[in-house]
Amino acid sequence: MAIASVASTPDTTGINRWWRVVGGLSMNIALGTLYAWSVFVAPLEKEFGWKRAETSNVFTIAAVVFALTFVAAGGSDLRISSQTPRNSARGAGCKEGAGGSLVCRPRCS
Repeated sequence: MAIASVASTPDTTGINRWWRVVGGLSMNIALGTLYAWSVFVAPLEKEFGWKRAETSNVFTIAAVVFALTFVAAGGSDLRISSQTPRNSARGAGCKEGAGGSLVCRPRCS
C-alpha cells in the first residue's frame, strides 16, 4: 500500500519523469564511450602495425585518466553547480561535449 501511494504522487518539478530516463540513458551512453574501445583495437593494429600490448597500453592510460577525471569533475561539480543533481548533470554534459568536440576536431596536415 505504501509503495502504491509513493508511486502515484504527482511530480512537482514540472518535468515529465520520462525525460529523466532519457537523461540517464544519455549520460550512460556518453560514459560508455570508453568501453567501445574493443571495436577499434583490430583496425588500429591492422592500420598501424601495432602489437596487442601497445594497444592495451593505450586503453590502460585512457581508463586511468577517465577515473582520475571523474574524481576531479565530481568535486568541481559539487562546488560549481550549487549541489543540485540537475545542474551537476548539465555541467557534466557540457564537459563531455567539450571533450568530445576537442577529440573529434579535424586535424590539418
